[in-house]
Amino acid sequence: MPAANSQTPSPLMDGEMQRAIEVKHLKACINDLIGVVALPAIWSGGEPPRIAGILLDVLLGILRLDFAYLLLNDPIGGTTLELVRVAEPGQVPERSRDIGEMLGHRLGSDPQRWPAVARIPLGDGAVSLAILQLGLQGAAGVIVAGSRRDDFPAQTERLILNVASNQAVMGVQESRLMRELKRVADDLDRRVAQRTGELAAANEELRREIAERRLVEERLRRSEQELRLLIETMPAMVWRATPAGEPDYINQRLADYLGRTATDLTQQRWEEILHPEDVDSAARDWGIALETEGSLAGQYRFRRADGVYRWFQYHSEPLRDIDGRVVHWYGVQVDIDDHKKAEETLRTTQTKLSRASEIATVAELAASIAHEISQPLAALVANAHASLRWMSADPPNLERAQLTAERIIRDGNAAADVVSRIRALFKRTDSTRARLDVNEVIDEVSRLIAGEASSLNVAIGTDLEPDLPPILADRVQMQQLIANLARNGIDAMESADGSARMLSIRSRRDGTNGLLIEISDLGRGLEDPERVFEPFFTTKDKGMGMGLAICRWIVEAHHGRLWGAPNIPRGATFSFTLPTISQAAS
Repeated sequence: MPAANSQTPSPLMDGEMQRAIEVKHLKACINDLIGVVALPAIWSGGEPPRIAGILLDVLLGILRLDFAYLLLNDPIGGTTLELVRVAEPGQVPERSRDIGEMLGHRLGSDPQRWPAVARIPLGDGAVSLAILQLGLQGAAGVIVAGSRRDDFPAQTERLILNVASNQAVMGVQESRLMRELKRVADDLDRRVAQRTGELAAANEELRREIAERRLVEERLRRSEQELRLLIETMPAMVWRATPAGEPDYINQRLADYLGRTATDLTQQRWEEILHPEDVDSAARDWGIALETEGSLAGQYRFRRADGVYRWFQYHSEPLRDIDGRVVHWYGVQVDIDDHKKAEETLRTTQTKLSRASEIATVAELAASIAHEISQPLAALVANAHASLRWMSADPPNLERAQLTAERIIRDGNAAADVVSRIRALFKRTDSTRARLDVNEVIDEVSRLIAGEASSLNVAIGTDLEPDLPPILADRVQMQQLIANLARNGIDAMESADGSARMLSIRSRRDGTNGLLIEISDLGRGLEDPERVFEPFFTTKDKGMGMGLAICRWIVEAHHGRLWGAPNIPRGATFSFTLPTISQAAS
């Protein structure tokens, strides 16, 4: 049984910490995803080298990479673009061609056959690689993210890389298509100017160029649809608002939860889907965010389509143009209602456990005092009767009556000392400790219980090692400890008819800085050596089950250890260790 003053961390507390970590990690992942999804607004209109450079810089920062490498094929121009970004110069090759040759040497000459993940040696260590093919079967190129972390890439990192690669492919495709569209338009204007006289041929050429433009526009529309599909399938509730704060888009997950479309939200007020108690605080927070153009985070209750309100973690960020003006507001909502309910359940459980602990402590204290005070009170009553007998004798035996009265005083003081020591144990207060000779205390207890042992035909034998070092302990508690263990041994031999009845008390050195005391009997033995130390557990018909529990508390309060073991062929031995003064001081 663990010590009464030990504290075991609640599994519920561990669970709470784990959920808090998961929520924090999810928020960070969603923020990163929002940042990646917003990249097209940054590189809009840029050329592939600029798009690739921005993408590698963002990935290097978000994923804490050691390097990021991109190989981009241009099927239209027939060219190849290689870029590399490194976190710490000197740790990996800084030229894109050098790192491309290193990857080709380690993974093979064909990037389309490179594995999705790999780990290769680099310098005096190794680096984990996450490899994403761009375009259909890697025809557009490849992105390689490298980190020295063994667990790279994690699931969320893989998700961010996938989203980023899709964004890059769509951005490059859009850039190339826009460049192609511009080229087609310029070529059309030049041909019209040159072939004014060839009207029929020019008209035919014009129709062909218009068809090409329509094809390019169709490709652009498909790219926009793919981007919208990506946002719709994200595992989060995402929304967008105008610079003035009016919602103009929600993804399908949020629409399904609210039972509304984006059109409905533009025609209704957000306050209608908030819990009435959260309307004022949400309006105030949103107004401050619009005024300061800063991010907003909070916890609000939103009404589900069936009318049920659930708690959400709410976060929004403004998207700015190159001049710093807010273009849109983007927000994410995470359902934390189950987490909030779990926290409330945990608080309720903790309150109940605290109350139960207080009740148990009071019960143990009452039982302990009743158990330990019974012996001195019984002796006090017996001496009082003896005193009355001596006083009633004819003539009265005043000398024996006086001696008995002194014993009454002694037993009364002993009872008071027991009560005070028991209270000190439960209140965790310091007891009165002094230098003690353990052998001297054993002799005192042996004389004290000699009469009780003799009445049950139990012989007490001591084997005490001489010149033991002193201990720092409370004398009354040490007497109480040894007396309880000795009386338990005597009681265990009460039913041993026709068998030898011997109680043995031994003292020994335990190493260089400790003492070992053993109390053995020839009684019925121990069936469960550890459970006997539990409060209120007893094998006696009239026992309270507190004696051994108090003994263990006393030993542990003196920085020792108490245990029991069965003897062969019969009986039991209770042993405890105590530190000497030199060890206790250290």
